[in-house]
Amino acid sequence: MINVILASSLLIMREGLKHILQGLPDIQVVGESDFAKVEYTTNPYAEYSDAVAIVTYPDGNDEGENTHLSLFRDCPLIKVIVIAQHDSVPQILSALRIGARGLLSAGFGTQMLPAAIRSVAQGHIFLNDEIAAVLAKSSKEIKIPRSDVKLTGREAQIFERIAKGGRVCSIAAELNISKKTVSTHKTRLMEKLGTENISELIQYAIKENIVEVPISGTMTP
Repeated sequence: MINVILASSLLIMREGLKHILQGLPDIQVVGESDFAKVEYTTNPYAEYSDAVAIVTYPDGNDEGENTHLSLFRDCPLIKVIVIAQHDSVPQILSALRIGARGLLSAGFGTQMLPAAIRSVAQGHIFLNDEIAAVLAKSSKEIKIPRSDVKLTGREAQIFERIAKGGRVCSIAAELNISKKTVSTHKTRLMEKLGTENISELIQYAIKENIVEVPISGTMTP
């Protein structure tokens, strides 16, 4: 069973999302978060050992939005799917930088949400078609590396896994190397490819067809 948290300052948005997910045998809503509340003595999400959070972003409540996104970042087992209110490149890159594992444009079809939740819960990155297309076409948003850049075999392995949504700890376990080694290779990758953060690495991977974004929008191994 996949546990889901709904995070938005709009009650109508949270109710609509619950309606879409109602009755699904493998997905259950276990919590709601109102961005209007910004003061906490303890992290309210710490009780969820493993969950997917659906977040509207930007939400219109900057203080609450920043507070809750910070709380989510402190819970590494919670995977965030962002419903982007605008599918512009700056908004998409901003969502990726805050650690989003999935991105849906505001006009997504109702069948897309369960698919995104299932995909992200399995460790993939999920982009719906509109957002994937915007990223693939936005070459000005990243620095294209020189054509003579060569990656070592290990760098290529780690790059592919990062681009598909892998985290340092999971990549280290899969390749049987230390987390420090993965982090070192990630830093070298960014230097070689001329990228400054994970969102640019993912964008580069999409542009260069290093990872596949099929019609469903799911980036799969």
